[in-house]
Amino acid sequence: MRIPTKLDIIVALMFVLAFPLLLVVSKIYERDDNHDQARIDIANSWTGEQLILGPILVVPYTRIYETREFDNEIEKYVTSEGKVDEQLFILPDVLTGNVDLQTEIRYRGVYEVPVYSGAVNLNGDLSS
Repeated sequence: MRIPTKLDIIVALMFVLAFPLLLVVSKIYERDDNHDQARIDIANSWTGEQLILGPILVVPYTRIYETREFDNEIEKYVTSEGKVDEQLFILPDVLTGNVDLQTEIRYRGVYEVPVYSGAVNLNGDLSS
């Protein structure tokens, strides 16, 4: 056989064998998407993601300030007073927590997804 004929046969075989490979790859992506969708469905039917925050002490206060500006009409400095409502956030110096966590497996079709439930106990020390 001549070399161009051999190359043509090799290229044709590559294309013929690439088709089943593409089918397998597309099936892998499809199953991965199905698994992600099952995880999202179970998370939505459960409680979804949770965020645990420690105690924060919020102290509202009013800040009074003075501004001094030059008035061109009377050619003198004028002092004016202003008020701003603000909040002071005090975080605990030490925060400890105990978590009792249970794992449960939920199924959606052939896919299994772990879900968690637990009791959280937080203790904080506001020393200053």
